[in-house]
Amino acid sequence: MPLEALAGAVLALFTAFCWALTSVLLRRVKDVVKPYQSSLVSSILGILIISFVAAAWGELPSILNITSAAAIYCVAAGLANFALGRFLWYSGISAVGASRSNAIVALEILFAPLLAVFLLKEQAEVATASAILIILVGVVLVSRSHNRNDPTVERRTFYLGILVSLGAAVAFSFGALLTKLAVISVGSPLLAFIIGSAASTAALSPAVKGLGSGYSRGDWLFLITAGISQAIAGLSYWSALKLTTVVIATPLTQAYPLFTLLLSYAYIRRLENLNLKVVIGSLLIMIGVIAVTVS
Repeated sequence: MPLEALAGAVLALFTAFCWALTSVLLRRVKDVVKPYQSSLVSSILGILIISFVAAAWGELPSILNITSAAAIYCVAAGLANFALGRFLWYSGISAVGASRSNAIVALEILFAPLLAVFLLKEQAEVATASAILIILVGVVLVSRSHNRNDPTVERRTFYLGILVSLGAAVAFSFGALLTKLAVISVGSPLLAFIIGSAASTAALSPAVKGLGSGYSRGDWLFLITAGISQAIAGLSYWSALKLTTVVIATPLTQAYPLFTLLLSYAYIRRLENLNLKVVIGSLLIMIGVIAVTVS
């Protein structure tokens, strides 16, 4: 693997860890912070942090030279990833927990590479039927892991959480393609990210109403830390897509269900209500992801 592609692969794995950390942090404040408020805070922090990095690297002034076509790609990528995708993802985390939601969102592995092959004409080996079957078995186990003895999650809420997590996977799949086009058009992941975050912030601006109501200092700490982690993840992911293809980057980022399981068990096992089905299901999804990646 060329050095540039290897760097992209490493950034994709780092992205996976940051996504897992973000989801675990948000799980801690699910009863106080609404998903659309979390999405808004993440977008705002993304603008602030990445603008600072772009200024430090001398790239920020170039944002005035971006063409309208490139800006459209950035806006579309921001709306797909940061507005719709995050809202659905955070809603899934709030409903069924980080471990279950992330396992379902990992189905992006089935969608994004196929879209990249057909729409972007990227090259990829055909994933084996056995790998896809393993992933689907894992998804079935996770979707059937509802604990009837858990009074905190109703059955209807549980399946709604699974459904919105699946919607997030679809949104992120299209977002990955749009991100690739945005980064290529702009030439800078930083500037593309800033424009995308700005578009997301504008779309989520109604969430300002009620933001902070009932928050404790601890809630703000978890929320802001999650936003910082998400911003770092976004920068890492968009940089990975500049260095390597969607076909390589997307499968590697789907390691985050495994990272989520480990972090959840270490820090929020009582909130997650983990059981054998969700653990085995998540591991099967991970095995399928690895098989697709190396196929």
